[in-house]
Amino acid sequence: MPAEVLVIGAGPAGIACAYFLQKAGIRYRVVDQAQVIASTWADQYPSLRLNTSRFFSHMPGQRFPLRCGIFPSARQYHAYLEDFVVRQHLNIHLGVQIDRVTPDGEGWRVDSREGAACYPAVVLATGRFPKPYRAKLNGLSRFTGTVIHSQEFKDPAAFTGQRVMIVGNGPSGVDLAVALPQTAQLPVYLAQRTGIILRPRYPYGLPKHAWTLLAEWLPGHLTRWLERRALAAQFRHVERSGLQVPASGQESGAAATRGPELMEAAQAGQVRSARLYPFGGRKRAGNVS
Repeated sequence: MPAEVLVIGAGPAGIACAYFLQKAGIRYRVVDQAQVIASTWADQYPSLRLNTSRFFSHMPGQRFPLRCGIFPSARQYHAYLEDFVVRQHLNIHLGVQIDRVTPDGEGWRVDSREGAACYPAVVLATGRFPKPYRAKLNGLSRFTGTVIHSQEFKDPAAFTGQRVMIVGNGPSGVDLAVALPQTAQLPVYLAQRTGIILRPRYPYGLPKHAWTLLAEWLPGHLTRWLERRALAAQFRHVERSGLQVPASGQESGAAATRGPELMEAAQAGQVRSARLYPFGGRKRAGNVS
């Protein structure tokens, strides 16, 4: 019998949809244009780890193996997803590219490389990572060196002996700033538009999600106090390491959990803060001395 639901995308969201559709007895089909499930996680750099703890990152009914630790690596996460798909016998078809989805009566017409088919319901689970955002930097088109997005970063060894600037101090930027000093020419420059807040992975000895779970069993007033304390934990005097911190009253969306590693690298002179200055309505790199 034909599927009632088509799920486009075999990443974590698509896999979770498949699990619950199957559990509910609804006929479904999951397709993905990649040749592996969760392709975003299939080939990441070795040092990448989840920013959320294992307690909040597992699939329904199957927790992470103990060997993955509190914060599984990207490669452990991908292996875990592969194992989950096999154990649950999910109906996933890889290498299927969807070209168009259009309304068709009370359902949807889906055109793919396999042909056309109609479904009563379609779930879009394609994620937001396939098309990375690239900042428009003045003069970048004339730059003769290598320019990549963090999504394309796979191995620090590819930058051995090279002078590198990382634009952006969010989680990915901080990950690269910690990884690249192993091989790149020192110092590695970290271009910061705003200051960075460095948070410990284990505030007061536990990951922040563990504190959230613990707080559920406490009285309301203690819960609020505990969450404020645990979630607000951060490293002090970051500016002494040479990194830019938020100015008084300034908000920052960057709150890296690799605080100890980044501070250590900055204090050792392996990572140095840099900035991008406005120029003609756009931006250019500057202040990297």
